[in-house]
Amino acid sequence: MNFSRRLLALILPFLAALLSVIPAARARQNPNAPAQNTTPTSSSAAATNTTDATANADLTFVSVSVTDEHGRYLTGLSREAFTVFDGRERREIVSFSAEDAPETIGVVLDASGSMFSRVVRSKSKFARIRNSLLRFFRGCNAGDEFFLIAFNQSAQLLLDTSNDPAAVLAAIDRYAVGEPKGQTALYDALYLALDRVARGHEPRRALLLVTDGQDNVSKYTIQEVRQALKESDAIVYSVALLDSEFDSQLDFAGHAVLQDLAAISGGGVFYARNDEEINAAMTQVAAELRARYTVAFVPAPASNKSGWHEVKLKLGELRDAHGKKVKPVVRARAGFYDAAPAR
Repeated sequence: MNFSRRLLALILPFLAALLSVIPAARARQNPNAPAQNTTPTSSSAAATNTTDATANADLTFVSVSVTDEHGRYLTGLSREAFTVFDGRERREIVSFSAEDAPETIGVVLDASGSMFSRVVRSKSKFARIRNSLLRFFRGCNAGDEFFLIAFNQSAQLLLDTSNDPAAVLAAIDRYAVGEPKGQTALYDALYLALDRVARGHEPRRALLLVTDGQDNVSKYTIQEVRQALKESDAIVYSVALLDSEFDSQLDFAGHAVLQDLAAISGGGVFYARNDEEINAAMTQVAAELRARYTVAFVPAPASNKSGWHEVKLKLGELRDAHGKKVKPVVRARAGFYDAAPAR
């Protein structure tokens, strides 16, 4: 009896160890066990199985505007017309849309003395801009949401998100009562606008900036604004108000800044000297926002420590209805980060 108990005492630990090993071995051999960390490792993997690529990797979405050499928008293009490069590597387009979708749009209005002392003669300071914004709103998507920032020596959020363009105009009217004037904090206003537009309800985002491009009092620098814009997915459109005295170095420097913001974000700059040109510019911005394509792809590994990816989009040969070759002009953002750098 004592011998049997001693034998059982020796066998029980062995049996317990054996039983603990069997489930783990079965789990390793089970072909239905879920895989871990299954992400595509090459562009071919992303291309052959779009669903897997979308499910296992973050897509990058790029908004694209295409016009001919005369500025007419080229609509009705297919996915096959586009080629996208992340750095030097061609990437498969796994999602494509030409849908006219709602956007979050920030209106950023320059109310400084440097602009209104020149571009406004006999009219009220805000009358011509207010009237031109009516043209802009008429061309927008009915589902768009708006906010309003005005700036002179400081930037102010005058209206938070609203789907009613009349609310934007009413906020402008209230602000104009105070006869705003003074120096120009353009960069502070843009920094505030980029922060606010990132909180919008719509995934498509844009800023409409009405200014002469000058800055002389901002706390933020143009380098900080450029960096914030590169981290953002917002598109910047500027309506630059001019007059016949546009010849100073300050004017040229200011408009070079606007061109730079457009190049980074894939937007544009529209110059206007009178009411007709201002109205035309506003109408064109609204039309372009609704005529943009959206392409999405799985990014390539970043080629530098900053995580910055340079993006290039190209179009194949295009011909008009008469068979004549069309020279397309493509506008898209300059690139994106793997993740926004620490701020």
